Amino acid sequence: MLLFKSWIEALRSDKYKQIYGEMENENGVCAGGILPKLNKGISCGMINLWDSGLHFSKDFLLNEKESKIKFDKFRNMSREIATWNDKDKLTFPEIAHRIEAALLSGAIEEIELLDEPKEI
Repeated sequence: MLLFKSWIEALRSDKYKQIYGEMENENGVCAGGILPKLNKGISCGMINLWDSGLHFSKDFLLNEKESKIKFDKFRNMSREIATWNDKDKLTFPEIAHRIEAALLSGAIEEIELLDEPKEI
């Protein structure tokens, strides 16, 4: 699965109801809260009061070393995405457009994830 391609498609679909200030609740999800719904290797959670985090299981990474470099690039942008959702209240399609623009500009690079964990 291509992470950003799948995320952009999900943000543009009508499948998820957008909420603000939380990853997920009974009313819906924020933009980042969609990611764990796309792949079992992704989880979201609060690191501390000021920083929520996305976590990727290395068992789902096709190329762990390459994916780590790409994920570090994405991590720099992830706070912006939270701001777009929670503070600026951009719609999911507007956020999808900005993520797509970041991909096209090279600000972030596509990350390929396995649908199931690697056999060890």
